Amino acid sequence: LASGCAVGPEHRVPDVEQPTAFATQAASFTSADPVEQWWRALNDPLLDSLVAEALAGNLDLTRAGARVREARAARNAEAGAAAPQVNASGKVSRDSISLNGENLANLPPANVLPGFTPRRSFTDYRVGFDASWELDFFGRTRRAVEAADARTDSAREAQRDAALTVAAEVVRTYVDHRLDRVRIEVARRSADAFANTSQLVLRQRNAGLAADLDVQRAQSDAASARAAIEPLEAESRVVLYRLGVLTDKSPAALTAWIAARQTAQFEGDASLPPLPDAIAIGLPSDLVRRRPDIRRAERELAAATADVGVATADRFPRFTLVGSLGLESIRPGQLVDQASRFFTVGPQLLVPIFSGGRLASRVEAREAARDAAIADYRKAVLEAFADVESALIRYDRERARAADLDTAEKKLEGTLALTRIRYRAGDTTLIDVLDVERRAMQARDASAQSQGQLATQWIALHKALGGGWEGAR
Repeated sequence: LASGCAVGPEHRVPDVEQPTAFATQAASFTSADPVEQWWRALNDPLLDSLVAEALAGNLDLTRAGARVREARAARNAEAGAAAPQVNASGKVSRDSISLNGENLANLPPANVLPGFTPRRSFTDYRVGFDASWELDFFGRTRRAVEAADARTDSAREAQRDAALTVAAEVVRTYVDHRLDRVRIEVARRSADAFANTSQLVLRQRNAGLAADLDVQRAQSDAASARAAIEPLEAESRVVLYRLGVLTDKSPAALTAWIAARQTAQFEGDASLPPLPDAIAIGLPSDLVRRRPDIRRAERELAAATADVGVATADRFPRFTLVGSLGLESIRPGQLVDQASRFFTVGPQLLVPIFSGGRLASRVEAREAARDAAIADYRKAVLEAFADVESALIRYDRERARAADLDTAEKKLEGTLALTRIRYRAGDTTLIDVLDVERRAMQARDASAQSQGQLATQWIALHKALGGGWEGAR
């Protein structure tokens, strides 16, 4: 009987329409399963070490791990309610009974038993054991354990989701730093180009071939080009603070950690990690099992469904076996005598008859919470497909944009070289040279930023695909 069926609905994963293929297709997208540690495709050992360090020490992951332990302990507490409960007790009390109270109401009066006087005050000694065991006929405890199991799984999926976010954030921050170094190099090249033009104009002024106004204009543009370097230098240092938070290290500690790996790439390399030509995106049907946020929503739905069973079981009778065994005496020396022993054992029945609608309302509230969890699950699935489709189209369009900007940069570099030759020959004006130089500088920076944006979209795509949490603790 104790293992009878549990009341309440059974958990069922809602059906959500899934496409057979992603809408955005490109030659670089393949249907193979996405790789787990996708950042390793960048072939950067320092980046791999940074991600591993973050997955081991990030404070958000530490907090998520504590939530998992908390949920697991709560589950064990619920499971413990299904076992018999045994408690030991003991007391020593000084008691005084009222002669006019109910405790002595049925004793014969003094005129019936001459000389009899009840004892009012005494010290009571008592030790014993109390036991109870609720027989889970209607599955209340089993449903509670089922809900706790689901919430433990939900906490674990939340931890995995946090790991995915942390890994993606480390890679994105690292790429941001590398992009800053690229833009700093571009700004320095542009500043050098403007400085060379300024020197050229100055020599031509000294030779009587240019006016003072041309010199001032060239020097002004050179100063503006140099001024663009400092903000980029500052931003590249700020990245240390962001990486330090992600890896649970102070900026100084992170700098020492990087230096200990004997790499100058972090500070000196003015290039972005090359992206792989192909990206494995898998099939839409695999997304549900891969993304931790969807898995967490499903587990929350399972917990909410089990909660309905708990609330439903509260409306049914509850059967409990209770008993107690112990020793009691008002004389310490007689506490262990056989006459001091007592016990009680038997079943106990609790039948809810009238609760003012409280129990029915509780079931209704749990059902509403389950319906909300169904909506959350469906929304999580639909948002996952939208995330992937958005990431696919953004990556594909940014890749085409980056190619166009690279072409524009190369064309302007050729135009700039030709314009300088014509200026030296007197076939064009300084304004034309400075205009082409500004456009070339803007094209270099725009191309670099587009390459960085392409890397960011590559990261966002892998995050949307749901891989990267497998290596977390």
